[in-house]
Amino acid sequence: MAVATGKPPARIAPMLAPFSPSFAVNEYTRFILGDEPQGGASANPLHKLRELFAGPLAFVTPLIWAAYFCSSFAIYLMNAYAVIFMENLGIARQNAAWLGSAGAILGALGGILLLAITERPGRVGLPLPRSWACRWSF
Repeated sequence: MAVATGKPPARIAPMLAPFSPSFAVNEYTRFILGDEPQGGASANPLHKLRELFAGPLAFVTPLIWAAYFCSSFAIYLMNAYAVIFMENLGIARQNAAWLGSAGAILGALGGILLLAITERPGRVGLPLPRSWACRWSF
């Protein structure tokens, strides 16, 4: 199955350049995604949904969905009850509201920073945040 069917290889090559600067594209270059199953693409949405649970994805897909649900629920609880919880700890309502707002803004900025680091092309972008996460988790 071609990675970019109908698209010129010259359009894909710049994305691969950070991994191998000497990489050259000629008129015979073709890009193939080797881990995709061979076969025709189905337009049936149920068939596409079934592909999410094929092979090792049968274990990974529910885990991703459960993680998303738990994350969304935690964000909801934080937004709905953080100020009340801080008030019960003895923090004034206005200060609790400011802390909640600051936490939300800093969380959004931290997410943008992490996205900028992890989405950088090349080999350096991704290992750095993983090493930070490993260091902070212990």
